[in-house]
Amino acid sequence: MTEVDPEVRALLDRWAAIPAGPVHELTAQAVREDDLAVLDLQRAPGELHSIEDLEIPGAAGTLPVRVYRPRRERLHPVLFLHGGGFVIDRGGYDAPLRELALASRCLIVSPECRRAPEHPFPAAADDALAAARWLNAEASALDASHTLPAVAGDSSGGNLAATVTHVLAREGAPPSFQVLVYPMLDATANSASYDEFAEGYGFSSEKSRWYFGTYCRFRGSFTT
Repeated sequence: MTEVDPEVRALLDRWAAIPAGPVHELTAQAVREDDLAVLDLQRAPGELHSIEDLEIPGAAGTLPVRVYRPRRERLHPVLFLHGGGFVIDRGGYDAPLRELALASRCLIVSPECRRAPEHPFPAAADDALAAARWLNAEASALDASHTLPAVAGDSSGGNLAATVTHVLAREGAPPSFQVLVYPMLDATANSASYDEFAEGYGFSSEKSRWYFGTYCRFRGSFTT
């Protein structure tokens, strides 16, 4: 692989200096706290035209949604499904999503899908699909452009985005485009990257297995 960017390497070295306990002892609370501990690394985003918090019908009750509008005019709507291993909430995503809205000049709509282990599979997938269907129906009410909404997501959110795209395409209403950023797609842990990048990059293959296991309610070793 190519050489790691110096700033990324500094972050990896910072993480490596922190003693890590056994992965099998991880808890949802611990990984959520660890995620918030790196918020100081985020730069302050620029000003947006507006940020609006909504509540929409979810798969099992009310679903919180945050709408990032970088400019006043009608913009291309994008459903963004955030990562966090299906376990971490969107607390660390506010600044990055503001940046994404400004850089893309799109209307970013980000739901807070239910998290594991409190709500294991298929809760997050069901919520993501409910949010996508809602956005398809209500984009005009948000003063979005008349183009079909797009779907994007990173990490576990990339998994949810791929699921949403697959279901909507089968229903005859595919998104205008799909963006998957380092998506978690291989729950079997059989891809080459699980071996090539198993250690030393801040997110081990063993930890990835833990997240999948927490979401899918399975434990133990994978077949490799």
